[in-house]
Amino acid sequence: MLRAPDPAALLPLYAGLLGGVPVADAHDGPGGGEFAWPGGGRVRIERRSDAPPGVDRLEVEGLAAPTNVVGTWFTPTGG
Repeated sequence: MLRAPDPAALLPLYAGLLGGVPVADAHDGPGGGEFAWPGGGRVRIERRSDAPPGVDRLEVEGLAAPTNVVGTWFTPTGG
């Protein structure tokens, strides 16, 4: 999950340059979005005005519990 004060500013990068396809069923609330690529790659962008832009957390399949490594949260997929 990426965070940004203005997710719309990241759309040209992820949709335009990198060819991400918007995911229609993304549930990131107003101003957020999710993009997918062939092979299963996905990135979610969440509006966060309370924090600087950057990586908020990474979802990892098979991880047993949330873990913080140098300020980035690794969370179980779907958590």
